Amino acid sequence: QFASLEGQLRIAQEIERASEAKDERRRQGEEAKTAAREERMQKQQARKISKALRKARLVEEGKRVVAAKRTADREERRSERQHKRRKTAVQFALPKDQPD
Repeated sequence: QFASLEGQLRIAQEIERASEAKDERRRQGEEAKTAAREERMQKQQARKISKALRKARLVEEGKRVVAAKRTADREERRSERQHKRRKTAVQFALPKDQPD
């Protein structure tokens, strides 16, 4: 009878060890899933940040292009005004000393 109890105890301990091992594997699996989820979230966050930076850079470049174009247009208008002024000045200029 004692041997039978000992056998049952050994079987119970084996079952307990197997159950603990199973629990440990499940816990490790959950930790791995959690870590993977966190990693995905970090990657997604990094993508969002890089996208925002890229957009900001494009906007900034666009502003520079617009400013450069505005400056070029301003210079062109200024040049046209000067040309018009010179043309008018030449048109209405008094004749230079002409030999009599």
